[in-house]
Amino acid sequence: MKQAVVALIIKDGKILSISRRKDPDKFGLIGGKVDAGETIEQALYREVCEEAGIIVNEVCLVYQTIALKEYPDGEDFYCYCYYVMDWSGKLTASDEGRLEWLTTEEITGSKAAFGEYNRNTLNAFKELFPSVELIGELQ
Repeated sequence: MKQAVVALIIKDGKILSISRRKDPDKFGLIGGKVDAGETIEQALYREVCEEAGIIVNEVCLVYQTIALKEYPDGEDFYCYCYYVMDWSGKLTASDEGRLEWLTTEEITGSKAAFGEYNRNTLNAFKELFPSVELIGELQ
């Protein structure tokens, strides 16, 4: 089964999100597929750099699950979400999508491309890091 990785990057209580190419009004977490020959963490570092232009310095695994295909011709994936505890550099837009800092309501509700996944990830995150502030309530 293929693997995918996403990054939970939080600043001032908001979550760094990227718009979807096919629907620029929907947002998800930074991330993507793990390429052949890469470790999961190497893919995470690459995806964050490609999509947001920043360097990942320290991470912690928050959540893993199997994401079942959404479409008949899709694929199932092992998905891993890491909390990016430390990063450096300046956020830089890419052709991957528009970057925005969203509240928990936005990333799990009306603006979410993967609302249920994001909600499950944030619930797991709050269990591990209850003192990290997130703006908004989980929907």
